[in-house]
Formats: sequence, structure tokens, C-alpha cells
Amino acid sequence: MKPKLNKKGFTLVELLAVIAILMILVGIAFPSILNLSARSTDKVTETQKNSFF
Repeated sequence: MKPKLNKKGFTLVELLAVIAILMILVGIAFPSILNLSARSTDKVTETQKNSFF
């Protein structure tokens, strides 16, 4: 009789695949977030400039 193997958890390959997918998503999303932040700062500056004149 063969002993039962208790296969709980994830393999290293599965974990590496998930990390790679997350890094790709972050690489796509991060520049967009930075661009939104810069545009909002520009809008605030423009609004403040217009309120003085």
C-alpha cells in the first residue's frame, strides 16, 4: 500500500507565475498612476494661477 501524500500549498513554479503576472500588471498600471498624479497637479496649479488673476 502506498502512503498518502499530503499535497497542500503551492509549488514554486505557481508562485513565480503569480509574481510575474503581478509585476506585469504593476508595470502597466504604475506609469498611468504617475501620469494621473502629474495631470492633477497641473490642474491645481492652473486653477490657483487663474484665481489670482
